[in-house]
Amino acid sequence: MYDALLSERPYKKPWDKELVIAYLQGNSGSHFDPHLVSVFLSILPEIDAISSRFDDDTQASTVTSVD
Repeated sequence: MYDALLSERPYKKPWDKELVIAYLQGNSGSHFDPHLVSVFLSILPEIDAISSRFDDDTQASTVTSVD
């Protein structure tokens, strides 16, 4: 879910990282297992470090709020 929301798709712009984190936290306990959200967020710096090694050179505009 994290990568899918951060990534540009033909049908949507990528979300801002802070918005994705807020979405995961806001849906913890209803859509997502709270323990898994907690563990995921605790290792997020490592995930981001790995992801940054494989980033594309182009940056698309990001979604900063969900209505």
